[in-house]
Amino acid sequence: MSLREGLLSAIRAALGGAGAPADLSVLRNPLRAWTAEDGAVAGVFALSEQVDYEDANTPSVQRLLTFGVAVRVPVTSEDAPDTALDPYLAWVVEALLTDPTLGGACIRTRELSTEWVAEELDETYAGALVTFEALYLTHEADLSAAA
Repeated sequence: MSLREGLLSAIRAALGGAGAPADLSVLRNPLRAWTAEDGAVAGVFALSEQVDYEDANTPSVQRLLTFGVAVRVPVTSEDAPDTALDPYLAWVVEALLTDPTLGGACIRTRELSTEWVAEELDETYAGALVTFEALYLTHEADLSAAA
């Protein structure tokens, strides 16, 4: 397994760890459409990765993984979408930044942005994408080896 995949697994584990909202399902790169029966869902997605060769004389590569956590919760017409999302978004940030190394899977994690959306599909839901970046090091020719 690559260090990137290990990092994404650590992200998913942190989101599903102690203190998570009881009704929150955490999925890794879900490919199926969300339905109201799913309830509250957090999907973890790799978005992009930048690579920086630290020094031409070493095989160390610094990688900056940008990833998103898409949160969707069903809402009623009485709920303000951002209010319904608030405890879940607070949890996502807390779970990922309390230990910004994610148990040693990376050097640091930082929150970059949040975008909100509310749509009516089979039911009305509120959603947000919280974007983060995580810095980690690998060997340039072996993504499963730390540098």
